[in-house]
Amino acid sequence: MKDRLQLPGFDELEKRLPQRHTRILEPLKFCDPITFAKTKWPGDFDWLTPKDDRGQFMLELAKNRRDSLVMGAKETAKSLTFSLLSIWFMALTPLKLHGIIAGSEDQSKVTYAHLKRLMLTGVHTTQLLAEEPRAVNIRLTNGAEAYVYAASYYRAHGPHPQVLWADEAVLASQPEDGEVLKGALESVTSGGFRVMVSAPYYYDKVFMETWSKAEDRGWKRFGPWRKHPWAELE
Repeated sequence: MKDRLQLPGFDELEKRLPQRHTRILEPLKFCDPITFAKTKWPGDFDWLTPKDDRGQFMLELAKNRRDSLVMGAKETAKSLTFSLLSIWFMALTPLKLHGIIAGSEDQSKVTYAHLKRLMLTGVHTTQLLAEEPRAVNIRLTNGAEAYVYAASYYRAHGPHPQVLWADEAVLASQPEDGEVLKGALESVTSGGFRVMVSAPYYYDKVFMETWSKAEDRGWKRFGPWRKHPWAELE
């Protein structure tokens, strides 16, 4: 393959995977997230390309796993994009535990619905599931899990993830004046990274403040994203 993406740790991870998981993913072990999306959900991601804002973000984060900020208006496929990317990370990398903190209970349901729909509709993706998706988490046969909680519940229930995704982070910064979101961001284990995604609803003490000081704090900025042609998917 011309543009193979070497996945750090995959060969070691592969030794511990159930046989069916390895069999399904072996042809994709060097693929990037865009190829993964188009292979597993043919026709659903025709709009996703390396030149698209979302595609650029996915490729960059896959190669350089670092704290990142994504700013985008509503209906720019933010939740769908990172749901897809989190599945790629869970299936093909050693980063197995993903925490998703959403700005509201409704947003947590939207994000979980994306994860569940993708896992239940992709080519052979149901065979990667260790069990039926439960109310707040999805678990794969390789032991990877993704938990989705609203910010108001995260402090009580959130695990210590390797990757933390904050969906609509400006809204997630409301509970306890941002302390819940800050606590979640600080809970990421060594070697992991954080991604905050949000529309710029107003200036908050977490997302927008970090955006304004991203370079000093070591965060990579993406966006603002424009409305994509299949906005109804968001």
